[in-house]
Amino acid sequence: MNRVSQIEKIIPYLPTKIRFTFENMSVIDKENITEIRLRVNRPISVIQNSIEKYLGSNGGITTYPNIAIKTTLADIEAVFKSVTEYSIHSYAKELQQGYITLDGGNRVGLAGSFQGETLKYINAFNFRVAGEVSGASDEILSHIKNFPKSILLAGKPATGKTTILRDLCKNIGNSYRVSLIDERREIAACYNGVPQNNIGLHTDVFEVDKAKGIGLALRVMSPEVIICDEIGLEDDVREISRSVNSGVKLIASVHASSRDEVLSNINIKPIITIFDYLVILRDIGKIEEIIKLRS
Repeated sequence: MNRVSQIEKIIPYLPTKIRFTFENMSVIDKENITEIRLRVNRPISVIQNSIEKYLGSNGGITTYPNIAIKTTLADIEAVFKSVTEYSIHSYAKELQQGYITLDGGNRVGLAGSFQGETLKYINAFNFRVAGEVSGASDEILSHIKNFPKSILLAGKPATGKTTILRDLCKNIGNSYRVSLIDERREIAACYNGVPQNNIGLHTDVFEVDKAKGIGLALRVMSPEVIICDEIGLEDDVREISRSVNSGVKLIASVHASSRDEVLSNINIKPIITIFDYLVILRDIGKIEEIIKLRS
């Protein structure tokens, strides 16, 4: 599913004045948008080609914030009601995590004031536009021979880790039994249980937290490869160790901008030796380095 189609799925959640601007935007502009940000009493912005720009009050996109549409408190309240489908209690768990996954695998992050684990006052939304990029994993696949291998993708936020994982899942899942632990529903983008993205012929999806999902997959699906996003918690590490002892390969991602940063991560350090390769991403979708960790 391309980004234009994904933005069409996001538009209904937006207030009328913002929705109108997107509906009248050119297809070319929509194709290059990866984020839509609403901040109370500040200009509405979009991330386009990795650059933050603004929605102009006369329509279209501008680099000048002083002529941009501003988000009002009423806009924030309307979006909140819309993304929670007017049922806050149904989204209690997601709100504690700070994001809600929408149709198509798009995700909206929420910022505001927390009281304990409860989000009390919201002042900003960030709609992250999901997108399948066919070929995103080609460089990795051409570099690494004799699959399956265990691979750790490392990069800062918005460098394309999830996009590459999605493409790896599709390609590897066409040849091997894959268990996808899609905790945030961003890779398969299941809607009513049905994957909206191409995740491969032999891929099984678990929409559950990583620690539980890895354990379930090992017990019931006999995977050859487990794929998951954003590892790093202690519970993740324990279950990952179990998967390796079962002979299963792991493909995962971690927030880090360099090899040294990965190795200094207190939770990743004990399991780094299970990975055959470390892939460092720089900027969106650009691979800086592929490091062989094991012979």
